[in-house]
Parts: sequence; C-alpha cells; structure tokens
Amino acid sequence: PQNLFVGGGGADEEAGGGLPVPGWLPWAAGGLLAAIGLVPGIKWLRRRRRMRRLAKGDVSAAWEEIVDRLDDFGLPPESAATPLEVAARVATVMEPLATAYGESLYGEPGRPGIGSTDTARSSLEETERALAFRHPRSRRIRARYRVTSILPGRVRRRLRRP
Repeated sequence: PQNLFVGGGGADEEAGGGLPVPGWLPWAAGGLLAAIGLVPGIKWLRRRRRMRRLAKGDVSAAWEEIVDRLDDFGLPPESAATPLEVAARVATVMEPLATAYGESLYGEPGRPGIGSTDTARSSLEETERALAFRHPRSRRIRARYRVTSILPGRVRRRLRRP
C-alpha cells in the first residue's frame, strides 16, 4: 500500500489538484497593489512639498492643496470664482484661507499679511475637517484614490467639459 502522507506520484500528477494559475496573474496582482498605493502616495508627497512651501511663507500652497482636495471630492471651484466666493460655497472656516490667499495675490508684493501663513494653515486644516465631517467615509475613500487632482491642468479641463 502507498503511504498517503508522502508525495509519491509521477511527474504527470498536478500538485495541489487546484486550478492552474496563469504566470501573469502574480505580476498583475502586484501591479494592482502598487497602483492602489500610488495615487495616495503621490498626493501625500505633493502635500508635503506644499506644506514646506507654506512654512516658508507661500500661502498659495495652502490654496492649491484645498482646491485639489475639492477637486478630489468632485467639487472643483468655478474658474471665474474669487477665493472668497469659493470659500462661501465650501465652508465658512475656509474664509480666512481665502482672505490670506487673496491678499497674497492682490496685496503688496513681498509683504504677506501678518500671521497669514499660520492663518492659512489653520484654515486649511479646519476646512479639511469640515469636508471630512460633511462627507461619508465611502466618499472620502473615493476622494483619496481619485486621480483627478494629480492630472495635468489641460487634462482636468477636458474632463470637466460637458
């Protein structure tokens, strides 16, 4: 009698008796896992760069970050809207950021308002919390993986056309 616990079959027997796995499947699975982490990773790096710019006094970095966040939620600001109009549509906690950004654009060159960097940072964080509170978890997850904000501007504009 043959011992059932010791492999003793010939070369023609299939190991495991399951379905054969195509050779490309592990590569595809690895690529999918890498892609899943790629979009949030790019956004994380972009945010880090922007927060460094903000720390150096560039208020526009905070504005760019919140505009991209809105884009990811499917709420891109209208191109003709002023920063304060965008803030009024999104959340009142965004108004200090909109004001600081407007001052950096239209104020005296090289002289941002006193504390505008701190104001922009705290308003950005409060606006992000307001968006997180307003949207269910499923929408926040979709926004995290949505590629819209990492696409070049011309591609984004084409996607928005009716």
